[in-house]
Amino acid sequence: MAESNSITEKPADKNKKTPTDNPKVLFHRKLVAVRDGISRIPKNGFNEHHNYAYATEADVVEGIRGLLSEQGLSMTIEVTISRYREKEGSKMVVTTVPMVIKITDIDTGYEEVYEWEGSGEDPGDKGLYKAITGGQKYFLMKTFLVPTGDDPERAEATSALPAKENKEAHRVIREYIEKAKTVEDFKEVYKCVTQFRKLGHIGDAEAEYYHASITTMGKITKTFVEVPDESVGQD
Repeated sequence: MAESNSITEKPADKNKKTPTDNPKVLFHRKLVAVRDGISRIPKNGFNEHHNYAYATEADVVEGIRGLLSEQGLSMTIEVTISRYREKEGSKMVVTTVPMVIKITDIDTGYEEVYEWEGSGEDPGDKGLYKAITGGQKYFLMKTFLVPTGDDPERAEATSALPAKENKEAHRVIREYIEKAKTVEDFKEVYKCVTQFRKLGHIGDAEAEYYHASITTMGKITKTFVEVPDESVGQD
């Protein structure tokens, strides 16, 4: 009886990484490694007015900085021209800061640049600081998928906003975002968010989140100047 010379092959390991010299692939593998290495972010901040704990910028940086270093990734932030506006009906000044954030793989030299925005309000001279630290915090949280659902870090309570109008505003904004394809489309969504904030249908923190996300998704340049008086919510 003839002996069989067949060899049984082992099934491929789906989790095994394919060797590559592509610096972009290596870069994104490092980003994934950072994301997977993040453990629970502590909440050392406390809002006494609304009685809740939240993760501060220092909490988020401390939880991610070491992981970036382990992967050989450096991050730099460039702040460009700031924009200021007085908050209607109060002494608060809202500072908006366009930011250019660069993450570099020090092993290959490959880097990616992200346009982001930070916003902060203060009656004195701390608005710029709040805008920069807040922008950095939310960039890290969104880039590395740190949950923020239980982190309502804003001075006004969402519950204080008109519930029906707030819900409708979010519906319209998300619908516009889903339909947006071009830079001009995203600029219109940006203006839509601004108008809803002025109407009091969304809070400043909600508007800040949408503005930062829209700026990144739409690749809107830092020279973009919004036109605040256009109507919104109309098809």
